[in-house]
Amino acid sequence: MSMKATPTPVKVEVIEERIRSNPAYVAKFKAALPDASINIDTVAEAIAAFERTIEPAVAPFDRWVDGDETAISDSAKRGFELYNGKALCVVCHRGWRFTDDLFHDIGTTTTDRGRGAVVKDDPLLQFAFKTPTLRDVTLRPPYMHSGAQVTLVEVMKHYEKGGIDRPSRSSLMRPIQLTDQERQDLIAFMETLSGSGRSATAVPKQQ
Repeated sequence: MSMKATPTPVKVEVIEERIRSNPAYVAKFKAALPDASINIDTVAEAIAAFERTIEPAVAPFDRWVDGDETAISDSAKRGFELYNGKALCVVCHRGWRFTDDLFHDIGTTTTDRGRGAVVKDDPLLQFAFKTPTLRDVTLRPPYMHSGAQVTLVEVMKHYEKGGIDRPSRSSLMRPIQLTDQERQDLIAFMETLSGSGRSATAVPKQQ
């Protein structure tokens, strides 16, 4: 069975109720669409309006690839070598968007079965979650699907340990040993993937 990413269906009523039950979202809706009610059509309109504001920013990594050797630090350059070699990051976080768009169980501590909640008959999809892009990764803490890791250092240490050993854990997950310097170099590289002028989008907390 393919592990390609496809959306998990959510009932329209569930989406509408989640938004109506969150005072922060209700306030934002009233400010943006004072004469409209909260329903799937206005939710779609709001999402579309947000998506139109998303424009790709040129990151230091992009400038380096284009030939500007001063765009990233020597530490970041060493991190790029580690990323494509010893650290094995590129196996899943590959391509220009730094993701394979597939689902993997990376051995996180969780009761959430991830893709396995939908595809129950595929043992390899239990506890599997989609590989996120690393573009703008420094603007999107906390990390992992549950936000269990607050910093990139914590993320690195999870991968170094190899995650929880269980039947569904990806065969790509294996313990590795990184020095403090190598860890710092990897993070320095990932920091080059964030475009200038961007700030993290504040998401209202679920009540």
